Amino acid sequence: MLPERRMQMLMKKYTGIILAFMFSPGMFAQITPQQALEQMGRGINMGNTLEAPEEGSWAPAAQEYFFEDYKTAGYSTVRIPVRWYTHTEESAPYKISESWMNRVETIVDWALNQGFFVIINAHHSEPVKEDYEGQKERWDSIWSQVAVRFKDKPDKLFFELMNEPNGWTVDNVNAYNHRVLGIVRKTNPTRIVVLAGNNWSSANDMVNPEVIFPDDPYLFGTYHSYDPWEFGGQGKGTWGTAADKNAIASMFTKVRTWSDQTAIPVLLGEFGSTYVNDDGGDSDLNSRFRHYACFVENAIKNKVAFTVWDDNGWFQVYMRQTRKWKEWNDIILHYSPQSVTDFTAEMQPDSSVILSWVNQASTYDSLTIQRKLAGGNYITIGSVVPGVNRFTDSTLATGREYYFRVMTHQSDTAVSWGYPQIINAVAPVIRAPFNTAPLSIPGTIQAEEFDKGDEGDAYHDSDPENQGGAFRSNTGVDIEARTDGGFQLAYVEPDEWLEFTVNIDKTTDYIITAHVASAEDGGTFRMVFERGKARIWTVPATGDWQQNTEVTQDKLRLPEGQQVMRIEIIEGAFNIDKFEFRDANALALNKNKTNHFQLYPNPTSGSISVTSPGFRFNRIEIIGADGRKVYREFLPVPVSETLKITPPLSTGIYIVQIGHDDRMLSGILEVKK
Repeated sequence: MLPERRMQMLMKKYTGIILAFMFSPGMFAQITPQQALEQMGRGINMGNTLEAPEEGSWAPAAQEYFFEDYKTAGYSTVRIPVRWYTHTEESAPYKISESWMNRVETIVDWALNQGFFVIINAHHSEPVKEDYEGQKERWDSIWSQVAVRFKDKPDKLFFELMNEPNGWTVDNVNAYNHRVLGIVRKTNPTRIVVLAGNNWSSANDMVNPEVIFPDDPYLFGTYHSYDPWEFGGQGKGTWGTAADKNAIASMFTKVRTWSDQTAIPVLLGEFGSTYVNDDGGDSDLNSRFRHYACFVENAIKNKVAFTVWDDNGWFQVYMRQTRKWKEWNDIILHYSPQSVTDFTAEMQPDSSVILSWVNQASTYDSLTIQRKLAGGNYITIGSVVPGVNRFTDSTLATGREYYFRVMTHQSDTAVSWGYPQIINAVAPVIRAPFNTAPLSIPGTIQAEEFDKGDEGDAYHDSDPENQGGAFRSNTGVDIEARTDGGFQLAYVEPDEWLEFTVNIDKTTDYIITAHVASAEDGGTFRMVFERGKARIWTVPATGDWQQNTEVTQDKLRLPEGQQVMRIEIIEGAFNIDKFEFRDANALALNKNKTNHFQLYPNPTSGSISVTSPGFRFNRIEIIGADGRKVYREFLPVPVSETLKITPPLSTGIYIVQIGHDDRMLSGILEVKK
């Protein structure tokens, strides 16, 4: 029997041997791609940093605190794009600068020390993209050196062999992936390697059946998406319709199908939407919130790992110098398939806001509604029970910008964050005549002088945009400028309508003339009065959208007093300039041959001649439709011959009176400018 001390020494010796054997490189519990997929969580790119021509030229140089902040925020994966060729010799043996290799390793170690999954790639590799055959040996050497330098790093470090090989054929990408993977495997037999298709590394490029992935158990597929590019990459328009969301969902379904068939997990290496559009203005922020949420939700549903593109520029998520986060960071980190979707915030005429959404889970305990002012912190303003999908907030201060979101709480105490929507609180819109006072009949009513008020109250238009944009651009009614001055109602569509508050001077028959223009036949509209009077108008082709013609309706009897006139579009395309209302009886009186004086021309656009055979007069007065005297002239001696005057009159109907002593004669004058 061995002495006790000898036994202790042998046990210590063999324990060391056993432990050394167990923890040698070949004995580590190597993580598989599927296990990595389950642990990678949500990721972020440290873009525009190591892939810039020189670190610091596009964004601040990397700092260790970046990774501390990434971890504190809740990220689990960091993708670090790297430009190698500008730090590599141009001739064999193509040695990478030692200082650059050291710098990359330092930054990778910062990330690994925080427990991140880390992906380094070959980014901005233009020489080999432009000259595949002439440059491939250089890239083979680059990856051989990178593989040797990082071979002993934890298996949470991944290699991505090429970023967006635009310009390569499918044959090029297949050859590159197979050859360079073989080089990496010489020193890193089980390290996870990330491969893409050709072109811009889209989903379609990855799932292309002509792209043949090597037979290797430690691979990830990858793709990038800023779809649709017009919105995601250029910031144009808005995003978030059912069709928009279905297009993104279909892309993820395609990726998931490919992954299931190949047994290769997938990384969405870049996605996002720019907050600056091509014109230098801001892209629609509410749309961007919906866009980020859609990508995150579908990635989680389809078991796709993801790293959002953050470039410290137009796709910024993390503000590296101030160590703060953009508003959409909460969506990337906290939105999920359990969150509410189709969330909208709609301002009401009374200055309240109606929030509505679709509940995506049946396991909610409750939902809380949160609100904040721009730049502030969210506060809870209410809660609803499961199944409710609507909430009204009537406590807004006008002139302020508010963010709203809905948080869902589940039985396991988990909380799913909703994406925010922003709304500007405006003062209540009070229905009122356009010119404060009701429009006068008889008189001229311009089509653009419909009542002040909101959509559905003073007007209805098929879309919220003011096409033409020439007048009252805060409404959806389409108004354009006329080439001869003024404005006209344009771009009409069936079922649209406008309302005008009018005051009718007296109960009588009115002759109504509409000034309309159309390049085509077939247009019709209806004029409806609140007290039951209606007429349908047919608009003829005038040859041009600016060329007016007059369409007249005779003797529509209207009751005295204030009421609402509505113009309803029935069918066709046409423009409306204005309506003229004339007292039919007064016009008849003016044309009666028993009158003792005549006005010529009538209608007039300026000067008029007053002729009174048989009646000598020494004064003349002109009275407007509102009863006010707008012109008066006294003559030194009575006259009966023609008197020519040029009174300052605007378009409308006027009463002209001539008199001598106590006798007075009256007539109607129409002025058209």
